[in-house]
Amino acid sequence: MRIVGTSDVMGTQSSAETFEALEMDTETRRARRAMVVESLQADPFGEHVHRRLANNKNKPCTGKKCDSDIAFDVNRMKQKDVEDLKSKCEQGRVVNIKRSFPGDSKDSKNLCRSGTSIVVKELKSVKGPKKGKGKNKPKGFVMTVRSGGIETNFDCDGNDCLLSGSNLLNAHGEPCNLNHGSDDCESGLVCIQNKNDKTSGTCSSFWDDEVWYVDWDNHKCVQSCEGYEGNCGGVAGKWDEIFATHTLCCDTHLSYLEGGYNQCVPDFDFYLGRGRDCTDNAAMCKGRYQCKKSAVNGSDRMYCV
Repeated sequence: MRIVGTSDVMGTQSSAETFEALEMDTETRRARRAMVVESLQADPFGEHVHRRLANNKNKPCTGKKCDSDIAFDVNRMKQKDVEDLKSKCEQGRVVNIKRSFPGDSKDSKNLCRSGTSIVVKELKSVKGPKKGKGKNKPKGFVMTVRSGGIETNFDCDGNDCLLSGSNLLNAHGEPCNLNHGSDDCESGLVCIQNKNDKTSGTCSSFWDDEVWYVDWDNHKCVQSCEGYEGNCGGVAGKWDEIFATHTLCCDTHLSYLEGGYNQCVPDFDFYLGRGRDCTDNAAMCKGRYQCKKSAVNGSDRMYCV
């Protein structure tokens, strides 16, 4: 707003306040993810908060309609900071959440503004130690902030809060953490490795091959595709952690296997293209295999040899 009679501009109350959401440590993130997956597997087609949080339309689901996308916990904040931003949201202030990703990438998500819906469910306080005065631990709570049809969820235990929701899922071209599979990305997107910085990722709708996930029963990284030939492990479930490449899948979860990728991937030579007809697609030959005529195959076709 310009002040009448001058060239000065008056400040307004619409400026946003920004809070920083931190990266969850690997152990906590995997434990929380496993807990969510376990509850989903126990009731595959039931209503579940992490399914609802991934749904921008926020509609209840029934039966197989519940077999939808899932928003896992991705960030953390101190509860005292969440209580502060809660107060500002309730006042109708504009509040944003800033996040950092590997490779010095950052993003900022709007959390609330005037008209935002805030639903809070308090949890029971946790008793302090028996010895001494031992005050009770601060009460935890679960808070859902809904703005513009998307949600941000805060699950607080008295000290820390874990964040999830459709608001924290990034779109095509936005940053992601490669170690999270594709949990940082919206449905249908995969976190791919950046060409100029191998430590950082970008959510993308374009990738070169079938995506990979861990077959925990056999301790292998398999591809999401129909059937079980080659390296197919069947189509990945909604809760499987999806990776753009076998290297990301193996390095993140199965690096303890002896034998490297040959042990991690069911048929690594098949993936590299050994013996496959590459006449129309030389790119299917990877690693040590090259697309060329083979006397063994006895024809004018080209093969990975």
